[in-house]
Amino acid sequence: MKTNIAISRLAVFGFLILGACAQTTPLTPSATPNGTTADAGGKNAARQTPPKDFFNRFPDIPIPSGIRLDGKQTMVFGAGDSWFGKIAMFSTFDSRVMYNFYKEKLPAFGWREITSVRGNVSILTSQRGQRVLSVQISDASLRGSNIILTVSPHEGAERGAPTR
Repeated sequence: MKTNIAISRLAVFGFLILGACAQTTPLTPSATPNGTTADAGGKNAARQTPPKDFFNRFPDIPIPSGIRLDGKQTMVFGAGDSWFGKIAMFSTFDSRVMYNFYKEKLPAFGWREITSVRGNVSILTSQRGQRVLSVQISDASLRGSNIILTVSPHEGAERGAPTR
């Protein structure tokens, strides 16, 4: 009897682990402003048929190839150039490569860097029109990196900070 319970618990645990692995969804890279696909290696590949998946709603953010979406931590409102929210992703590239990717690619998408901090958790903050983007990059537990993109509206972003 105890053996059957132990085997049942082990089977349930195994299915939970497999189910957790299935929670990530591969994303197709976004197009760069000139219509090519963004690549973390710094190269651009010609874009064939535009995919009709989640990430095409966000043409203003560079996304490297091989990204997986963390659907549990992602919450987005809107689309196009006016969306805001949080996109949580995993990349097989290490955090150093991802930091360099976003540092290099964001200006081509119209984002002006406000500040950046490089460390165990690197943060890039940029502004585009009336929105602010925060890119948080950290090493994943085994390999690769975790990336969190947070876009929020910013009233008065074009005017600068108020003076007293």
